[in-house]
Amino acid sequence: MSEPWLEKRHPEIGASHSEAVRIRKLLGEGSSGEEGLCVLDGYWALEKAANAGMKILSFVFCPELLESGQAEELFRRYVSLADNVFSVSKKTYARLTDRDDLVGMTALAEFPKWKADDLASAKLIVILDGLETPGNIGTVLRTCDGAAVDGVMVVNRKAKFISQKVIKASMGAAFTVPMVEFPSVDECREWLGKHGFSVYLADTRALRDYDTEPYRFPAALVAGSERYGISKSWYDGTENMIKIPMRGISDSLNVGVAASIFLYEMSQRLHAE
Repeated sequence: MSEPWLEKRHPEIGASHSEAVRIRKLLGEGSSGEEGLCVLDGYWALEKAANAGMKILSFVFCPELLESGQAEELFRRYVSLADNVFSVSKKTYARLTDRDDLVGMTALAEFPKWKADDLASAKLIVILDGLETPGNIGTVLRTCDGAAVDGVMVVNRKAKFISQKVIKASMGAAFTVPMVEFPSVDECREWLGKHGFSVYLADTRALRDYDTEPYRFPAALVAGSERYGISKSWYDGTENMIKIPMRGISDSLNVGVAASIFLYEMSQRLHAE
């Protein structure tokens, strides 16, 4: 490349280099064993992660592929942000992305670490109980960003919450919406009670519709597994169950869609107070 912004030399690595291997493992569906890390694959992901202030561990680029003005801006930004910067050949870069269009830049980043007490003053949160589909998880995160939901709590985790599919489905909201995992429903319920949350269960058996419920805030919505619903531990005879009325042949909506409807209604009520 003849671009002056690429004139500075950076170490060139191959596919067998430890950092390249690390990225390939994280791009796969299985975990590399490094929880809390993700691959930023594509311009939009790189931009959103940088804007979110995520820690960039390494930045890998292919000089042959960097041509646009947008590439120059991102390149300069990531060279300054990353702990380590590496150059790779086009052949090696193709092994470090799952995209068909080779944009020429990939980064390894560390997700923000959140604690339950970071949500102690929250007014509206959603609890994901046993969700299994990354696309649905990403949809909920995207809704939380759009509806100004304060955060997500996770119990009975069945899916990897830091994955390429979650990041893509969330359109980057996974970088900014706080996510906290609890070891058990009981511990989550104890925390919610301690901080004065009213808990609402999204349940098709509910007698009350979501748009007629007199919500009390701070509030937490519990959305259950696509296959098994909400864990029995949430039910003790005092639960608040709400539903979306179904007027066709289906008895429920996709959990990501349903959670979005519930959360927007609850957010509208909250911000109307």
